[in-house]
Amino acid sequence: MIVLIDGCNVIKRNRGLLRQMEKLGFRQACEDLVRIAAEYALKRREVRKVLVFFDSKEEGLGLGRKPPCVEVRYSRGQTADEAILAWIENNYPLKNARIVSDDLGLRRSAQARCGGNFEAVPVECFVPSAVSGAAAEEKSSFTHAAGAGKKRLGGKAESEINRELKKRWNIG
Repeated sequence: MIVLIDGCNVIKRNRGLLRQMEKLGFRQACEDLVRIAAEYALKRREVRKVLVFFDSKEEGLGLGRKPPCVEVRYSRGQTADEAILAWIENNYPLKNARIVSDDLGLRRSAQARCGGNFEAVPVECFVPSAVSGAAAEEKSSFTHAAGAGKKRLGGKAESEINRELKKRWNIG
């Protein structure tokens, strides 16, 4: 599965990421979203790639290291919505793809271009509103349409995942 994320939309629609942006700036909120996207991909074996699109002409907002399964794209003179739709058209036909956005127009346009092989997911199903900044690492409990309400991992399991991520990304 390929997951396309409307980055600015997710940040603006998620209380935790929005607070992070207001407190520490847009760059920090972007870094947090990329980290969340990486965790999401690594927790779900069916996810091969996550593309996070940002409304920005500038590349490399100073985002830190990210795993190979996450790619950050910048809209460069167009909106992130236009960049997402262009990516879909250039990579059609897609098999088993998902778009994360609360922009109903974007979700409908993406589904119209891809038909039944494309799932539109609202922001709240991708990342809970309680996630914010550094606390997100300890409190992350992602939901998805079929997994809402499931129990969080315990501290030992979360620590093991963190160790595995550090090992995969050659960190510390």
